[in-house]
Amino acid sequence: MNRLLSNFGKKQVKKKLLALSEEFKIEIKITEVNPAYTSQECSECGYIDKKNRKNTRLFVCRCCNKKIDANVNGARNIRDRSSEEDISAGITLSTNKEQVLRILTCQFLSGLERCSQRLDRKAEGLLSDNPYFGGYSPQSKGIYNGQRDI
Repeated sequence: MNRLLSNFGKKQVKKKLLALSEEFKIEIKITEVNPAYTSQECSECGYIDKKNRKNTRLFVCRCCNKKIDANVNGARNIRDRSSEEDISAGITLSTNKEQVLRILTCQFLSGLERCSQRLDRKAEGLLSDNPYFGGYSPQSKGIYNGQRDI
């Protein structure tokens, strides 16, 4: 789909959507969001891992065990990224992938402090094997790469 949109042009898609909204007298709002890691992030708990995607159709979170259609999970993440909360967290269309990853991992780690002990212990075991959380250690909970969570 990304290739199709890139080849066809986002401008043409916007133009067509606006024409349809005028023709059918419906109000639409077009919002572009940064798609980085939306297919690897759990829409339930926020855990990010390449291994969450079992195949092209199934998403199974390794942290909270949520099973969902991969496209639905990605769509929920995109919906959530269009909210004011994520924009204020620093994820914008122009944010590069490394910054998006850092923001998402910090959000997940800060959320661990509010989770149950069982999920917390399971997540700590997963984080040690996940390269996205390379700077995390259970001894410095809440710290990522030597800096406080954002």
